[in-house]
Amino acid sequence: RRVHGMALWSTLFLEFWKRCQNQLQYEWDLFDFEESQDSLRPEYEEKSRSNEKFSRTNPVTRSLEPYLPSSYIVPRLVMSSVTVITMISIVVGAVVGVVVYRAIIFGVMTSSHNETFSSTASMTTSATGAVLNLAAIMIFSQIYQRIAVFLTELECPRTETEYEDSFIIKMFAFEFVNYYSSIIYIAFFKGRFAGYPGNYNKIFGYRQEECKPGGCLMELTMQLVIIMIGKQFINNVQEIGVPLVKNYIQLKVAEREERKRAASNTGGEINKVDTRWEKDYFLGIQSRNNLFGEYLEMVIQFGFTTLFATAFPLAPFFAFINNVIEIRLDAFKFLTQLQRPWAQKAQDIGSWYSILDVVSILAVLTTAFLIAITSTYIDRALFSTDRYGKDTFWQFYYTTANATAYFPGNPCSTTLRGATNTTLETCRPEVCHYIGYRQGVNDPEPGDKSKVFWHVLTARLIFVIIFEHCVFFVRALMAYLVPDMPGDIKVQQLREEHIKRTYLYETRAVPETEDDVIDDGADDALMEQVQSIILSTPSTSKAVDENPGTAA
Repeated sequence: RRVHGMALWSTLFLEFWKRCQNQLQYEWDLFDFEESQDSLRPEYEEKSRSNEKFSRTNPVTRSLEPYLPSSYIVPRLVMSSVTVITMISIVVGAVVGVVVYRAIIFGVMTSSHNETFSSTASMTTSATGAVLNLAAIMIFSQIYQRIAVFLTELECPRTETEYEDSFIIKMFAFEFVNYYSSIIYIAFFKGRFAGYPGNYNKIFGYRQEECKPGGCLMELTMQLVIIMIGKQFINNVQEIGVPLVKNYIQLKVAEREERKRAASNTGGEINKVDTRWEKDYFLGIQSRNNLFGEYLEMVIQFGFTTLFATAFPLAPFFAFINNVIEIRLDAFKFLTQLQRPWAQKAQDIGSWYSILDVVSILAVLTTAFLIAITSTYIDRALFSTDRYGKDTFWQFYYTTANATAYFPGNPCSTTLRGATNTTLETCRPEVCHYIGYRQGVNDPEPGDKSKVFWHVLTARLIFVIIFEHCVFFVRALMAYLVPDMPGDIKVQQLREEHIKRTYLYETRAVPETEDDVIDDGADDALMEQVQSIILSTPSTSKAVDENPGTAA
């Protein structure tokens, strides 16, 4: 129920956001802003005017406008794409490095003669590995953001909307791999390629890590807790601490310069920075992408709460607590530590909505695979059918191997540590157990995949297909039941369109020449008259009166 609830919540969240967005677009007259009003970037115009060949006739306005051809844009896009792929590869390499670290530390600790040291090997390697991943994530994020700004400037997008979309796609593609790659490794790949007794795949002479008898969900939860909560704490400290430190340093530097000036002038007085406008002058300046970090933080948080809700059910609760704190911290930061930003129009939240939609779709798939592969839900369901003649689940889940041949000199308690409830008195020292549906020590070909392996694999695939089809059907049904446009707004749009058509038909004759068709001045004057008539209608006047902020 919890899994279906998160899928339903994410769908409803996106649908109601779309409704709210469309309502704001209508009230603020932004439905066609990006197509008709979004202006060219000064950098784009400068690049175009530096070469007389870089211009074209606009097919709509039929006037000459700046234009950069494909021969100029494509090489820069290729360079930008290669750089992004290279940075993502570096992040994947860092995750592989942490995996190697975990394998080496785990091997060293488990081979120790200290019982306490060896018994905590799994928890120690998981915790320290998660901390290393968090440190790498924060460092790579700071470095890559500067690279992404440079690459986006290099591409020279035409409008501010195109600039923001290009920058958002670069950053999210990198941050998705940066934040989630280590979690995806634990959820879906850890222990899958470790091998089996007599045929282990080793890294620098040490065996790869494997999941505990109960699966990797507990370790996945630990990884999520450290990365998600650690990221929230570090981001909050940065958001409030960095502006405070910068403003304090800037103010002290200004006071020192003032003391030097007063000392150089005989009898000069020190002008203290005490008026409001002087203090505001030394506040931090908001950059062009001042809200990008806020959007990115919320989208990454949305991914934590939806992609891995099965492994960490408390993720929405921690996200809620963080958002409550974040609201107050952002209010303090924007009101007391930063200068007032320039107001800018925007039709919507840009590419962020599409990213949220993609994340919600991926959440269904990751949840299905978490249940089918990472947990033992399917295994226990098959065991409960009583078709395999096993008395306990552990006999069904574990495979036997020749301990004498593969683990010479190891006592039974060490070989079976953490695997079963077997004790020194009841175990067979010559037999060990390991996770895997393979043929046992008494079978003709020990180590080969057994029939149970294929049964379990088939059951997992069937579950994934049925689960994701059911959830996607529920998503589609909810998206259909929640209309994108509020009914009153839709009616008002139809009313305005009717008034336009009626007025144009009654006041303008059919054009006889081409000059009549492209008379822009007459068209503008006519549209102003239509707009004044629309605003004077009772339905529209009522809508404006209900939204005084919009009319103002």
